This record gives sequence, C-alpha cells and structure tokens, in this order.
Amino acid sequence: MKERIKNFFSNIIVKRILIGLCITITTLILEVFVFNYRAFVNRGTTYDVSGSEIIYRNVQKVETEDPTKPAYVISTDSYPTLTIRFKEDRQVNTIAAYINFENPDIYRYELSVESYYSTDGQRVKFTSYRNLEYINDLETSRYFEPAFNHASDTIVLTFVSIDHVESIIGQKFSVDKISFNYDIPFQFSFVRVLTLNFITGSVYLFALLFVDRRKEWIKKGKPKINVKKLVLDLIVYSIPIVGVILLYGFYGNFMHDFCSPDNGTQISKELVDAFMKGQVHLDLEVSEELLALQNPYEPSSRYGISYYWDHLFYNGKYYSYYGITPVFLLFLPFRLIFKNYLYDAYGILLFTVVGLVFLALSYETMIKQMKKKKEIPLYLKYFMFILLSLGCGAIFQVVRPYFYEVSTSCAFMCAMISLFHIFKSGVIFENKQKKYFYYHLVFSSLWMALAVLARATFALYALAHVVILAYYFFKKHKEMDVKKIVLFFVFSLAPYVVFGSIQCVYNYLRFKSIFDFGIEYSLTIADFKNMPFHVGNVFTSLYHFFLNPGVPTEYAFFMGGNTLTFGAAFYYYETAATLGLVFRMPFILLIFLIPLVIKTNKKERFERLIYGWFPCVLIPIIVVAITWQSGYATRYYSDFSWPLLFFAVYMVFRLYDEKIKSDKRQLFTFVLLSSHVVFSLLMTFSMVLMYVPSLTHFYGVPYYEYTNLYYWIGRQLSFWR
Repeated sequence: MKERIKNFFSNIIVKRILIGLCITITTLILEVFVFNYRAFVNRGTTYDVSGSEIIYRNVQKVETEDPTKPAYVISTDSYPTLTIRFKEDRQVNTIAAYINFENPDIYRYELSVESYYSTDGQRVKFTSYRNLEYINDLETSRYFEPAFNHASDTIVLTFVSIDHVESIIGQKFSVDKISFNYDIPFQFSFVRVLTLNFITGSVYLFALLFVDRRKEWIKKGKPKINVKKLVLDLIVYSIPIVGVILLYGFYGNFMHDFCSPDNGTQISKELVDAFMKGQVHLDLEVSEELLALQNPYEPSSRYGISYYWDHLFYNGKYYSYYGITPVFLLFLPFRLIFKNYLYDAYGILLFTVVGLVFLALSYETMIKQMKKKKEIPLYLKYFMFILLSLGCGAIFQVVRPYFYEVSTSCAFMCAMISLFHIFKSGVIFENKQKKYFYYHLVFSSLWMALAVLARATFALYALAHVVILAYYFFKKHKEMDVKKIVLFFVFSLAPYVVFGSIQCVYNYLRFKSIFDFGIEYSLTIADFKNMPFHVGNVFTSLYHFFLNPGVPTEYAFFMGGNTLTFGAAFYYYETAATLGLVFRMPFILLIFLIPLVIKTNKKERFERLIYGWFPCVLIPIIVVAITWQSGYATRYYSDFSWPLLFFAVYMVFRLYDEKIKSDKRQLFTFVLLSSHVVFSLLMTFSMVLMYVPSLTHFYGVPYYEYTNLYYWIGRQLSFWR
C-alpha cells in the first residue's frame, strides 16, 4: 500500500495537478487574508450622525415629506460641504457616507475628508491624503479609512468630483446618515481569484510546455516552411492589434459616427478646410477682445474672452501647431473623396493598427537578420514581443483618441514603417539580399521624413537615421563605384530634402521663419512665449516618464500619480495615471548591464554606440527632457519608448545567444521573463484602466461614457480596496 501511494504521488501528472491545486489554494488564502485584511481589523466604538445633524454649506434646503430626512439643492458654483461636529473628541477610523442623488446619472461621487482638532491651544486641520470614492450599487465603496492619528472634534466632507454632469448646480441630494467606525465588509472577489489563478496558472503551464518541448525547440533542422511557427507568429503578433481595437471599443469610441458632413477638430476639419482653400491659416473668426490684448499668450489675460483653445495665434490669425502628415495621408483625401470629415479617433485607430503591424514586421526582421549562434526559442521571442508591444506607447493613443493623439499616432506609424525598411535594407544588419537595397533605403528615409512632418520631435530620430547612413557609407564607400555612390545619396537623402523643404516653406508662410514651428504662439496652459527655461522641469519629466512608481502600496492596480516636481516653477501634469517606463519594463536596465558581461572589440563597441546608444538611449532621453515646457502627457510615450525597448530586446537576445548555454539557465530565463511579462502586463493594465477616468476627473468633464460595471470591474481587480 505504501509503495502504491508513493508511486501515485511520484507520477508526473499527479505532481502537476497537486502543484496546480497549491496555486489555487494559495490564491484563495491571499484573497481571504491579504486582500481582505481590512475586514478583520477592530474599528472600535461605532456611532452614526443623521442627515439632520449635519451642517450644510453651498446648498439650499428644500421641503420634504419627512422633516427628519431633509433634502438639498446645490445652489452655487462651489461644491457643497458637510460638517459634522462632535460633542467630544472621537477617534475616526472609518467613515461610511449614505448620500443619495435624485439624478440617476450621478452614480459616482468623491468626498475629500478633513479632520479638525485642538492641541496646545491651537486649531489644527488634517486632510486625508486620498478621497472617499463612492459608486452606486457597490456597497463596499461607501467605506473609507481616513488614516487619522488623532481624535477629532469636527469632520468636514467636501464634494470634489461628480461624473456625468457638466454642472452640479441644481442637483438635488439627501443624506441618510454618516457612519463612523463600522467594520469594512468582507468582499470575496471571484474575479480577483480567477485573475490570479489565470496568471500564475498560465506561467506554470507555459513553463511545463517549455520543459516538455525544449528538445523540439532546440532542434537544428527545420522544414523550409514551418506552418506551425507561422501560425503562432500570426497569433502572437495579432495580440496587440486585437488589444488596441478592444480598448478602443471599451472606452466607447465605436459609439461615434464614422464621419460627419460638418463636424471635426483642428486636424480633421480646420486644417483640411484651410488647405482646400489654398491657405495655411485656419478659417476661424478672431474676437476683437483677443486682438486688443497686449499679450494674448498669458492665460490669465484671456479670462472672459472668446478664443480657440490650443491654437496658434500670430499676426491676427489662427494657425495649427500640429503636424500636416496625417492631414495629407488621410483626412484631406477622405474629405475630397467622401465629402465628409473623418472622425479623428478612427484615424488614430488606423494609424495605431498599421504602426503595430510594422512594429511586428520590424521585430521579426531584426530577429532574422541578427547574427546568431543558435536559434532564438519561441517562448523568448514571443515574451519579448509582448513586452515591446506593451511598452511602445501605442495603446495609450486609442484609450483617449482626441485630436492631440492624431499626430503622435501618425508619427509612431511612420517611424515603424521606416524602421522596417531600415532593417530590411541591411544598413544596420548586413544581409546578402542586395536586390531591393535602394527600394528599402528610399522608403526608410521617406517615412522617417513623414514622421517628422507629423511630429517635429522626430527630427531627432531623422538625425540619428542620417548618422547611421553616414556610418554605413563610411564602411562601404570603397566597395562602391561612382554610380552606386550617387544612387546611395539620392535615395537616402532626397526624401529629407523634399519633405524638409515642404516643412520649411510651411513654417515660413506662417511665421516668416523656416525654423519657427510656432509653439510660443500657443493659446494654451501657459505663456510659452515668455516662459524661461527651468532645469527642474527637465528632471520632473525624466522622473515621471521613466521612474515614477505610482503608489503601489495603496493601489495595486489603480495607481495614484506622484506630483513630485523637483522645485519646478510651472509644470503641466495631465493625469494621475502615470507609471515610469523603467518601472513598468525593468528589463530596460539590461541595456546597461549586459555590456558588462558580453565581450566586444573596439569596432563592435563603436557600432553599438552608432546603432544603439545614440538613437535608442540618448535621443529618447532628450525627447523626454524637452517636454519640460509642454509637461507630462501619456500620449508622449509613443515618442520615446519604442527605441529603448527595441535596443533592450536586442541586448537580451545577444545575452541569450552568447551566455545562456544550459537548460537550467534557459528555464531560469524563461521564468524570469514570464514573471516580468506578468508584472509589465499588470502595471500597464493599471495605467490604461486609470488613464481616461483620470482625465475625466482632472478636467471635470465626461469624455466618454462610464458605467457602474466599469467601476465594479475596477474595484474587483483592485487590491486593498
């Protein structure tokens, strides 16, 4: 019997089933005792304050049938406050607000929480570091921990955010009671348990797959057409494309009309109309009050004056700061053919999808053309692609696709097409195929030039491209005859000359200078014309875009952004949904570590500088640094993240190719990467899920439709809430 039991548990299938059960039991234990730990805390003496005992401000009382349940109407532009005064000092450990709005559209509200107490004869106010956020039909969201370290004699609750109404004036609400020190209800989340099981189970199953199939993957011989690998490539490379389409729909964008005969934005309509009329200024009426201002670029001077936001104003006319490539590639042809204006978001979706297609093609081309001693295993190839697609910034274009994202998504697409042709040409990775060299050469320059016309920031990448071409010519010029030299310079530089000239002429027609892009004439958040340089803003940008870890101890999925500004004078901070790229994608740090373990000669180190460090590290840092004036915006990730990630992926492949030899090291690398993918997926998911709600709360207006289901999902996935 003992021998049978021993044999039973030594069976490989039984072992794997038991490990799977252990994973499930572990997630259940985490759900009950870790993610619901607040339900087990003793909160002390409980007490309630009825609605009639509360002091209300910025509201007007209305008659009700029950005088013990008064109702109020918000009567001023200021948010109402609810003040509770205790007869004696009381410890406030939890707060539960029972507030009801008559308008069913107001299904979410936030309350800031302030505590007042006296010490040493002085009156002290303490504000909770976060707000109480209540969502209808989600009872547990009523409960809030203010984290006060003292007893209070007064509690003040202030409405700070209400969704789905442009103005809260006239909204009627009532307060049943405010409860203190009640235990937070236990909430078992099947969604959370299933999510954790799926993630950990997937890692475990893929690890088993790797162990079982490693002999097949390292086999040297392979058929000419590997159908299985081709199908796997198509499936994996399609994941980010399907993902951005789902995100686009998740945020309600498919509810918009595809096009309109008379509606559009600065890019999809105003620039289109201007070019159709043969002019560079926008056909917009300028108010006399704006013309009369001595400095219209100072935001405070425009108070009460009619003007167009985020437009350039120069010499009495409006202009657009945004690039012209998306207009000529898409919006102008669409208007000429269909007599309608294309909705911006569909253009952004198209640019993003095409960009992701060429991201995959560039990635596959890079792998094929690398000089490798051994085949890159599929698990490593696919995991690194998922990291690349998660971090490239494309997904942030489709969750809030307004006209701001048109230029960034278009520039990303153009850069990816250019990168594909750069890799195919053999300029970076030499290949034996010379038949299409000039074809790929000219299109690499053409699409990079179009990227610059879409977004001026990409001029830095164009500079890097020219440096790479110059180095290639330096290496190969002795092998070229006069004809090849002429063809090389014509095909590589002609697109830059042509499209660079177009941009220069466009600048001159607008601002009488070929180098003036007009940002200082913006009617926007600050007076860019008179804004001095602040080095603190540079460090603020570098911190937010690269390093910011959010607040993971409080929110494991919903991240509250860090507003650290390093003493900067003025810094525009678009949303709280910010996590630094290095924090989300720690494997980027391998860029700096791998060269220490891979031996190279002087020539290889110089080429790594030309092909890697300069275009993929230095320039992205400069791109981020120059946002010191425009501030933090999530859409900027597509400006700088993809070259860093491509270089990091390349270095990981070099490490695997030269240093990873044994199966144990391969398995270790697999587990490390799979864990990294899970972490990056969760962190990126949290940033995406919080991005648009953060915009909504920040601007105080609803960009897209939200539902109770949306917030319910968020709370189900949130840990410690």
